[in-house]
Amino acid sequence: MLVTTGKAQLSDSFTDGDFTANPQWQGDGANFIVNAAGTLQLNAPASGASCLAVPLMLSYSDTLEWRLKVRLDFAPSSANYCRIYLLADTNNPQSAVNGYFLQLGESLSNDAIELCRQSGTVITTICRGPDAQIASAFEIQIRVLRFPSGDWQVFTDENLTGNYSLIANGFDTRNTGCELLFSRL
Repeated sequence: MLVTTGKAQLSDSFTDGDFTANPQWQGDGANFIVNAAGTLQLNAPASGASCLAVPLMLSYSDTLEWRLKVRLDFAPSSANYCRIYLLADTNNPQSAVNGYFLQLGESLSNDAIELCRQSGTVITTICRGPDAQIASAFEIQIRVLRFPSGDWQVFTDENLTGNYSLIANGFDTRNTGCELLFSRL
């Protein structure tokens, strides 16, 4: 995952085989491994929510960018999906979060990549990619941009070539009051 701003930058490819230092990810570390391919992988002993987070000081006056690669070996559903918090005011995903996340998976076969705002327990969709883009097992690269104006853009690269296509855009400035933000995976 890559997070960039004019004042701070975080890049972790996990190729060093470690997520406990440089940068130090916090959370449910026992539920994750860096596999033989040098990729961060969920390895939880049971179903449920697992979280890793890196605390960052970010400025909403800068353009923010995230790049990540996600692979699911199953068709996502409303009960088995991936939620990636881009910005949040806490590193506890089970609490009332104020922030933004990508959701990958929903009921039936309309599975799309969706960018949402969460204000406490209320979730609002900001923008949504094409239906069925991730309806079956997939590996995809995602790029998200958030501009100081409040404009958001979501891009994907389904061929893993580095050539991204815009799939969704939206506007939201509601959760801009936090200074300490967490990027959560």
